[in-house]
Amino acid sequence: MSPLARLSRRLQLMVGRCVIRAVEASGGRILLTIDGLDDEASDRVELAEPWGLTSAPLPGAEAVSLSIMGERGHRVALSLGDRRHRPRDLEPGETSLFDDTGNRIDILRDRIRITAPQRLEIVTPLATINGDAISTVGDRVQVGAGSSAGLWPLVEGVGVDA
Repeated sequence: MSPLARLSRRLQLMVGRCVIRAVEASGGRILLTIDGLDDEASDRVELAEPWGLTSAPLPGAEAVSLSIMGERGHRVALSLGDRRHRPRDLEPGETSLFDDTGNRIDILRDRIRITAPQRLEIVTPLATINGDAISTVGDRVQVGAGSSAGLWPLVEGVGVDA
């Protein structure tokens, strides 16, 4: 094989589609076992993630594999996707963060929508809406008038742990 043919072959092998078969997400990196060309299996392939965003993909999700310098033994996975769970109701310009159980945060053209089929938990020492603090169970609130005037603890309502 001529040097030019070898170079051409290495370039062809640099980028490809793959299917994720297994995920190891317990360490500092996400490591994948993937199937590529002709069911070529590779293990311990690092998932290259953007800053501030991480996920543990499900087996069967798809990625783009990049072989560094055309070496099939030195691969990383990029641009992860899972068409089985991808929302199909977004308009152009909208964004969704989602999982396989129906949890979603949608940035829509006219609002932000949070969907939590089982439970939504917000952990913060202080929550506000339009600058006004939100009170939850256990907080003391000032009742300004009437027979209940005074400082009283909230005993039920938002914040009750199910």
